[in-house]
Amino acid sequence: MIRVVLLAVLVGQVTSLVLDHNSFFLYNKQYHKARLTQFRASDYWIGTYEGGLSIDQIWKFDPHPTKRGCYYIVNEKHGWRLADLRGSRTVIVFGGNHYDDQLFKVVSAGGGYYKIVSCIWTSHKLAKYSSDTWDIGFYNGGDWPDQFWK
Repeated sequence: MIRVVLLAVLVGQVTSLVLDHNSFFLYNKQYHKARLTQFRASDYWIGTYEGGLSIDQIWKFDPHPTKRGCYYIVNEKHGWRLADLRGSRTVIVFGGNHYDDQLFKVVSAGGGYYKIVSCIWTSHKLAKYSSDTWDIGFYNGGDWPDQFWK
């Protein structure tokens, strides 16, 4: 059985968020029905989906054993990890060895939303650029609602 922890919003604020070994659907703020999805066990088959719920939309946050606050974000169905491909701001999923470009921090953006930020390229934030399924990447500019997730 898969345990999915939903983000509890109390009076518009999350009182606490426990990421370690918990699983989540990741919804984008700007495109509120879009959930981060790994469609196949292949590097570039990651995007968002607005249809029915599926196990390939569930992401587990596995803490790094020595890099405090950094997580591998692992797809529940495929077991592959989210990655910022060598800092290129290209979103992929990877099922091989563990590398630092697969480590992310979760930073509050307010209102119950969070930014998913690279632990090594700290200006790189996961973003959904348009309503297109495949239009995601890592943005390194100012904060915008398409970079906020819950």
